[in-house]
Amino acid sequence: MPFLYNLLMGKLERPSNGNDSEDSDSSEDGSIDLSAFEDPAPPDNLPVSTLQADPLEDPNPRIPISLTEDDANEVDSNVLRPSRNPLIRRQKQNEDIARTICSMVAFGRNRRHNGQQLMKGLLFIACGVTERVSRYLNYVGLSCSRRTAHCGLAALGKEAEKKIKRLFSNTDANIFSPAACIDNLDFQQSIHTKSVADSSTMFHGTWGYIHHLPHTFFNHLNHDELTLAALKLALKKSTNLEVQPRHFAPTVISDRYFKLTLKSQLTSVFLRYVASSSQKNPPLADHPPPVRPIKLEKPNLNMLKLMMASDNSSEGIGDVLSGLNKQAGLDPERFSSRLQIIEGDLGTCMNVLSLCELRIPAAYSKTSLANLISIPGAAHTMWNFAQSIFLHHWGDQTNQQDTGAWRVLKALGIPQEKPVTKRDFTLMISNMEKIHEADLLYCMLVVMGIENETLPEELPSMTSASIQDVVEKTFDQFLSGEALEIAINKKQTKLINLLLRIRDFGTVIEVNRSTKAGDTGRLIFMWKRWAVMGQGLKKLVHYSRHLPQLILLLEVILPKSLANVIKNLMLLCPSGREGHFVATDFYLEVQNFWLKYFYNHSGIGTNIKRLRDVFSINIPVLKSLMQVLNRESGMNVVQQSHKNKIKNVSINSFVRFAKQYNICLDEDKPKDFVPTSISDVYQQGIDAIQEDWID
Repeated sequence: MPFLYNLLMGKLERPSNGNDSEDSDSSEDGSIDLSAFEDPAPPDNLPVSTLQADPLEDPNPRIPISLTEDDANEVDSNVLRPSRNPLIRRQKQNEDIARTICSMVAFGRNRRHNGQQLMKGLLFIACGVTERVSRYLNYVGLSCSRRTAHCGLAALGKEAEKKIKRLFSNTDANIFSPAACIDNLDFQQSIHTKSVADSSTMFHGTWGYIHHLPHTFFNHLNHDELTLAALKLALKKSTNLEVQPRHFAPTVISDRYFKLTLKSQLTSVFLRYVASSSQKNPPLADHPPPVRPIKLEKPNLNMLKLMMASDNSSEGIGDVLSGLNKQAGLDPERFSSRLQIIEGDLGTCMNVLSLCELRIPAAYSKTSLANLISIPGAAHTMWNFAQSIFLHHWGDQTNQQDTGAWRVLKALGIPQEKPVTKRDFTLMISNMEKIHEADLLYCMLVVMGIENETLPEELPSMTSASIQDVVEKTFDQFLSGEALEIAINKKQTKLINLLLRIRDFGTVIEVNRSTKAGDTGRLIFMWKRWAVMGQGLKKLVHYSRHLPQLILLLEVILPKSLANVIKNLMLLCPSGREGHFVATDFYLEVQNFWLKYFYNHSGIGTNIKRLRDVFSINIPVLKSLMQVLNRESGMNVVQQSHKNKIKNVSINSFVRFAKQYNICLDEDKPKDFVPTSISDVYQQGIDAIQEDWID
């Protein structure tokens, strides 16, 4: 084979003629130029019938979904691009061609030499190659058969099952058992030709992964506080706990932090859209100060096998716990003697609590479920609170003079779809951030007195002291408590609505950014504000009760070491890069996307057994194989971050709208439109807590 490989490399070697670009008859991506065979283009003055197409109609309409492939890839923060050096691209292509031909020859001579073919067989399953194409690729020796590939994937799944059992039985698990993050899934096994024995069936299942913290994390913790006995003792003491307003009331530290948060948001918007700093000193704080960040490292995650469970809430959770116990390889007595954390959405946590209450009193410890702690996911908490806040400030969409959130979206050129359904939370958070930045921008333009000017594409330079002065004046005039009090006393409804929207949206943006920064201290500061606001947001029935319970659990009830473990389990960084943390339940939503993607694009029809036994536990392998295909195509891994930035033309469009409708009341217009007043949910929450406390 070395002789054949060198022969092929010599044959593929092309002499350099001084032009390092690609072949003249090929485009940059390797496609052949067929322009000579195309029909001549019609003249420019050829009349076109007006009935052929609607210029306002989208030629490629897209149906919005909850998560796209770009959203899923953004979590890993890796993008694959070809090398910019044409010599490197050519050399790598020659090596790949020669290596592939040698592997095909070796496989054709002896079918046991199937390393490359087995990898490509798994790769083609991940990429959705159909059975017909797979059979041809196996015939020419490029890949193994589909059956062999599935056997290999099943073998990898069995190894993954053994690894899960090892994680639950090693010495680290004796200190603290790996946490489980789970979510419910509904799949339909579709049968085209139905009969009495064969028909389409809907399956209800639960899937997730286990998250194991590194051994070094537990070195500085008190291991006695991580036991089931310590949990039971803490919960026993909490039965006499008197919940007081001080547990959620703002403190001097939290007030100072929220003030710095709003100022950092002002600074960030100024540097992004108004002007850049011409000096490094004094430094501009465009991010809030860290409070309690998580150590940056890649997490140790292992996917669980899909577990079929009943649609009934309590019975289904019982099936899930039995399945988790079986996959962990522990007997019921040992499983019930170890503290087990379960993360998920609020519905899953409520089902766990419901089942635990049904098991009281329990005849045996192994049936009591007293070892379980259910933690609502940080992502679902953010999504539900953000949706409720967004709808609260949405405004009157039937009145074109209204200045609510929907009108800001329209001024920015964004479709005004009311987020009443839980379809696309990622887009909702993105739109809220754009609305918030646009509001802050116009407030600073009013302070600077340049709201009538058009913002240029290229940002001018300003000194750091001048930028800080604008930020301080804007905060005092619009974002401080005194500014809101003055507007309320003057009964300036339009300005009151704007100030309340800036304050409430600012909490959502800070929760999103603190999650990405991996700072649980910043996150809990905002959660305490949301715990108060939740009492004023009428539609948040469950979260308004369970978020305060979670805060009390982490800040008051649990031992410090156990609370520290739970805080570090709420967020993780899949890529290991700074500023790319995600919530554990959001990462599971990304894995749900990949599971459905591979299942629907496998080209082998729907089979629930194959989904459960083969695909679910091998999602990390299939994801890595997709990256392998891109690398085999000559791509290099490029790390990048998504920036949610508003374009200059959209910013100027919003500034014209804000000036026309006088949203900051910087002009005295006696006949100005007065919108419907938006209630202060934070003040309503304080009033509700005071009323309950007095009663």
